[in-house]
Amino acid sequence: MTYVAIDNYLKDKGRLGFLITQSVFKTAGAGQGFRRFRLGSGTPLAVVHVDDMAALKPFAGASNRTSIVVLERGQPTKYPVTYNLWYKPGGGSTVPEDVSLKEVTGEVTGEKIAAYREFYAQPVDEADPTSPWITGRKRALKAVRRVIGSSDYQARAGICTWLNAVYWLEVVARRPDGLVVVNNILKGAKRKVEQVTAALETDLLYPLLRGRDVARWRAEPLATILVTHESGMKLKAIPEDEMKMRLPKTYRYLKQFKDTLRTRSGYRRYFTEDAPFYSMFDVGDYTFAPYKVVWPWISSSLVAAVIGSDDTGRVIVPEHNISLVAFDNAT
Repeated sequence: MTYVAIDNYLKDKGRLGFLITQSVFKTAGAGQGFRRFRLGSGTPLAVVHVDDMAALKPFAGASNRTSIVVLERGQPTKYPVTYNLWYKPGGGSTVPEDVSLKEVTGEVTGEKIAAYREFYAQPVDEADPTSPWITGRKRALKAVRRVIGSSDYQARAGICTWLNAVYWLEVVARRPDGLVVVNNILKGAKRKVEQVTAALETDLLYPLLRGRDVARWRAEPLATILVTHESGMKLKAIPEDEMKMRLPKTYRYLKQFKDTLRTRSGYRRYFTEDAPFYSMFDVGDYTFAPYKVVWPWISSSLVAAVIGSDDTGRVIVPEHNISLVAFDNAT
């Protein structure tokens, strides 16, 4: 859409400001096509600057990582490019929609609702101008260049459910027969479902580590996650027939949400209709690794910690807002 608008409405040296997801600058895959910065006719496009507003969450109810890019037709992109990283000095989850620009910048009250750091961006791989961008101060980018290269470690994403209100649980009681009584966690859920209290088998319950639970050198899971896959199965969830027989109470709990679970965007995109309706994403052997180095990827600074298992011996499972590197042992 961005390139179509430029092709149709701009002449050479004309500029276009476009609201777009920040992921087109930071991710591999589909983002690489966008980062060619060249029209189909071969006409080059120059990135004038980018405003990264992901931390501001400027649109109520939307989880998109908002950014604004200004592009100029007829000129090639020269790196590094200006990359303004916006943040909220006073904290808070969102910026009110009804405030003026002067109120945002502090001209009215003297307190800034939002501010930005002037960073710069360039491709992480100098030999590939379409590679994901790395951002930072100019001096920092120069320093990073000296250490960039292939890594012996592979970072992974934590589990993605597309419907946390079903899979994220609070344990409220432990019964003598070995079952646990849980409530599904609705607070903060983007998509609401019915509040349910249920007694479940413990086989698929793991301590859940959320982004908010990670501090520098320390991480403490404060909730529980129901993982419908087991080690070695990767993206293949436990078959429904097996779930019914082996874990009937867990299956009964999940079946209450069957219709809603089948409508999840990721389920429709990555799974076929015959896949178990409770299938999850970003699940692999690394999910069940006994040790992990973890860090939230939505953060103004790098905050990392090492996790293992909880007091019961269950491995701690990170959610999708956390990146991880898995290890077989503590050394």
